[in-house]
Amino acid sequence: RWTQARRAESSYNTRVRQVAKQVGVIVKGFAPDGVLPAHRRPALMKALGDYATLIGPWARAVAEYMIADVNRRNAKAWKEQGKEMARGLRREVEYAATGTGYQILGLIQSLPLKAAERVNKLATEAMISGERSSTIMQEIMRTGEVTESRARMIARTEVSRASTMLTMARATYAGSEGY
Repeated sequence: RWTQARRAESSYNTRVRQVAKQVGVIVKGFAPDGVLPAHRRPALMKALGDYATLIGPWARAVAEYMIADVNRRNAKAWKEQGKEMARGLRREVEYAATGTGYQILGLIQSLPLKAAERVNKLATEAMISGERSSTIMQEIMRTGEVTESRARMIARTEVSRASTMLTMARATYAGSEGY
C-alpha cells in the first residue's frame, strides 16, 4: 500500500520530461544542421528564457497536482493502515495538518533556464579554448538529453520529498518524536 508513490512519480516524470523534450526541440530549432553560430546564441538563450516564463503557470499546476496526488495516495495508505490501528490513533492520522510549511518548488521552470546556461557555458568555453565549433556542437546538441535526465531526477526527488513531508507532518501531529 505504500508503493503507490511510484505511480505519482511516473505521472510527474512524464509531464516534466515533456518540458525537457521541448527544450531539445528549441535547441535543435536554432541549430537544425547541428551547428549553432555565435550570432544565434543570444536568440537561443532568449527563447529558452521565454519558454521558462511561458510554462510558469503550467509548471505550478503540474507541481500542485503532483503534491495533491501524492497526498491523496498517502492518505489512502494511511486510512488502510488505520484500520489496523487503535481508533484514537486513526483519528489523529486522518486529521493531521499536512499542509503546514509546504512550499511548491519551481523546478520545472528551471529546466529551460539550466539548458540555456549549459549551451552558453559550452559555447563560451569553446571560444576561450579555441576549440572548433564542430567539436563543441555535439555537446550542445545533447542538451535535450541532459535536460530530460534532469527532469527524471526532479520527478523522482520531488515525489519522494512530498511523500516524506506528508508522512512527517502526520507522524508529528500524531505525537511521534522519531517518525
